[in-house]
This record gives sequence, C-alpha cells and structure tokens, in this order.
Amino acid sequence: MFTKWLGLLWESVAPALPALTTSFFSVLVGALPFMVIAAFASAILEVFVSKDRIARLVPRNGALGVLLAPLLGLVIPMCECGIIPVARRMVQKGVPAGAAITFMLANPILNPLSLYSTYLAFPFARQMLFWRAGLAYGISVVIGLLTLYLYRRAENGAILHPSHALPLAATLEGGIGCECGHGHHHHHAQSLGEKIQAVLDHAATEFFDVAKYFVIGATLAAISQALISREMLEAVGQGAVVSVLVMITFAFLLCICSEADAFVAAAFASTFTPGALLAFLVAGPMTDLKNTLMMASAFRRSYVVILNVAIIAVTALTTIVLNYVINWGG
Repeated sequence: MFTKWLGLLWESVAPALPALTTSFFSVLVGALPFMVIAAFASAILEVFVSKDRIARLVPRNGALGVLLAPLLGLVIPMCECGIIPVARRMVQKGVPAGAAITFMLANPILNPLSLYSTYLAFPFARQMLFWRAGLAYGISVVIGLLTLYLYRRAENGAILHPSHALPLAATLEGGIGCECGHGHHHHHAQSLGEKIQAVLDHAATEFFDVAKYFVIGATLAAISQALISREMLEAVGQGAVVSVLVMITFAFLLCICSEADAFVAAAFASTFTPGALLAFLVAGPMTDLKNTLMMASAFRRSYVVILNVAIIAVTALTTIVLNYVINWGG
C-alpha cells in the first residue's frame, strides 16, 4: 500500500522535476556569490570593528540620528543577527533608541551587497532597486521616530532587556553575548593570524546559517512555480491586499538573508504584485522569526511586540497603497 502511494506521488511529481530543478538552481546560482561575500564582510566587521566604534558614528541628536543612521548601511554592511547586539550596544552607549533601532532595521537592506543583488535579480524591473531602498529608508525612519517619541528614556534602558539594562561600566565590550549562536569574537589583543582564523571561523558559521534558510526558501519558490498551477498562484498573487499579506508572512517564516532574498522574490515576479514583492524585500530583513527571537533576548519583549507590529503594519499599508496607485507597467 505504501509503495503504491509512493508510486502515485512520483507519477504526479516526476513531470514537474525538470522545471523544479531549473527554478531552484537558477535562484541558487544567482544568490550564492552574494551569500559568500556577505559572510566574509560580516566576519571582517565582527573581528576588526568594535561595536563601540560603530556606536560613535551615530549622532546623539535624536531626530538627526534617526535620519542619518540608515545611511551607515552603505559603508557598514552587517549580518542580520550581528546587527542586533550592535543596536543594543548603541543604546547602552547613549545613542538615542530611535536612531539605534533605525540603524538596525535599515542596515540589512541599505548595504551595497543587498542593493546590488536586487539590481541583478530584477533585470526586467530595475525600479525595484529604488523602491526597495526608498521604502527601507522611509519605513525605518518612521519606526525610529515612533520609538523616539514613545521611549524618551530609552537611552537609560527603557527598551533594553533587563539583563542588558546595566550601567556602562558593567558592560565592557564583549562582556555580554549576542545569543545568536554565531560565536562573535571579542576585540581583545589578537595576532594577525588569530584574527584571520577568527574571520574564517565566523564566515563559515555565518554562511551555513544563512544557506540553510535560503535553500528552504529557494525550494519553496521552485515548488510553487513547478507544482502549483499558475491560475492558483495568480488568484492569490494578483490581489492588491492578499498578495502583500501572503508575502509578508512568507518572509517572516523563511528568514532569508537580505543579500539573497531578491532572487527568491524575483521567482514570484510573474505571479505576485510588485507591492507584494516589495513587502517581502522590506519586511523580511527587518523582522523574521529568527530575528524576533534574538531581539527578545536583547530588548524588552513588550517593545519587540510593538516593533514587529509597527514594521508589519507600516510595510503592509505602504505596499498595498502602492499596488493601487502606481502604474508598474508604465
């Protein structure tokens, strides 16, 4: 009975295997170089640049810091798990919470690798790069200003998890881990050889952590293209509202890194609205399941809930409106 069931399953799947494998490997080949480069860039920053040094780059003026913090992503690209302890460190060092949160949200998108991968993934719609960058900046600033307004005492620990809301004298660099499991290295005196080894170790860990989520996302994208009828995908993907909600949910659950997610999004370009693709490209790097769990270890859980609701609500509202008002074919 079991063998017969497997035979029937194989008969239904076998005709779609060529299309499935083609779709999977086209997404994988396009994204693989970016995952490797991103892993090494993240490792180099982790080993050679301290969190304190990054914190000093953000203006202490609240509103000015919120406006300028997203632009640091252009020169300081960071992994999406490594940026959470950096944002926490910024708050501990006295950077206004709104500016630190804005930096945390925008950096994974507004870094050269993410922007270039978006450019390559959408040769048929170059405007997606500009829309993604613009929305990432605008939404992160809105949420940063909201944080600034709601948590005026955040520089004294109002948003920090109680285990991290310590006096600065007690929070020596490296004294508090980031709980991301990546083995971030402390910036004590190391020889050049030790630092190079640390870079290789961190890059390998980062790459395989990112790759497992990407493979899941690429596989699901390939399955949807090969096994689900185009009519069914379009029934969901062409709705101005439902398409956005589906892609935000997809992004939250898949946890794909921002340097590679554009290739997964591009696989849905023929069936989902541009607003939905943008929702996937913006909301995913700002909040997903993995990052939410990590943020809950760095910030108060009540704030993490507010932050996630704000990200999803603002992104959904903005991209739904775009679906109605922008002539994407023009």
